[in-house]
Amino acid sequence: MSDNKDDFLDQDEAAPALDTGAKKGGGNNFLLTILKFVAIGIGAVVFIITVVIITMKIMDRGGKPQSVVMQTEDYQSTLPTYAYYSALGEIRTRTRDKTPYAVVVRINLGYPLGSDKLFLEKLTTSTPRLRDAVRSYFSEKSAEELGPENEQVVKQQILDLANNIIEGGQIKEVLFERFDVSEM
Repeated sequence: MSDNKDDFLDQDEAAPALDTGAKKGGGNNFLLTILKFVAIGIGAVVFIITVVIITMKIMDRGGKPQSVVMQTEDYQSTLPTYAYYSALGEIRTRTRDKTPYAVVVRINLGYPLGSDKLFLEKLTTSTPRLRDAVRSYFSEKSAEELGPENEQVVKQQILDLANNIIEGGQIKEVLFERFDVSEM
């Protein structure tokens, strides 16, 4: 029996040796498969980068802009920069129509940057008179006269009105922050 046991042990030892050899070959096969997929991935990335570079060169046409914008003096002109006085606040009134419309305005008066302190003092002390004059101006107008098509005319008339009150003609622009004319 002891001989049978030795033979049995010899068979077990021999069998695992054969299995181990088969697994090593399979491990090499797995490693080759991984390397193959990595190579395919790197090849795909290189291909995509090449296509993008070629496409960009075609689209860029050698670095030249595709459209040329002509720059003339008229096109490059800039609007003058003003400081704005907005302390008039919101002014509410009614129009002179038979069925009056409500008018709500908030006006900003533009004056040159760097204006002297005397002008700014006149502007500040004239605020109540300016508010009253603007309120009276709008209450003397009809809703039709205050329509969007007449906005530039209204701005010019308020500009003249403000320069008459402040004296000196330093108000250069009138901007409406709010200009609502609505039925009551």
